[in-house]
Amino acid sequence: VWSFESGGKIYNASAVSNSHIVFGTTDHKVYCLNKNNGQLEWTFEAKSLINTAPVIAGNVAYIGSLDKFMYGLDLATGEKMWEFEARGRIISNPIVVKDHLLFASQNDRLYCFTKE
Repeated sequence: VWSFESGGKIYNASAVSNSHIVFGTTDHKVYCLNKNNGQLEWTFEAKSLINTAPVIAGNVAYIGSLDKFMYGLDLATGEKMWEFEARGRIISNPIVVKDHLLFASQNDRLYCFTKE
């Protein structure tokens, strides 16, 4: 059994892969932990707090922030691979269906991206 103390409140669920646990917090950071021992693998800092749950698709963790950005982060390194700025804050959890990433923002829009 292990525990991990983040730098902020955790308002939503974590995403779990075979070896990683990813979650966001109110300290503007996305954390990735080793699933087996709870050791910190990497962090990514957004411009505002994160209250959405991430989703993992392949080697990418997608997570939205109140800074209006949806981020695609390399699961192994935390490097930002992709970002999209919505016109409203992102408070909904992203989902992946087949090759489509879907999420909504507070500007009354649903966004859908296809994997290229």
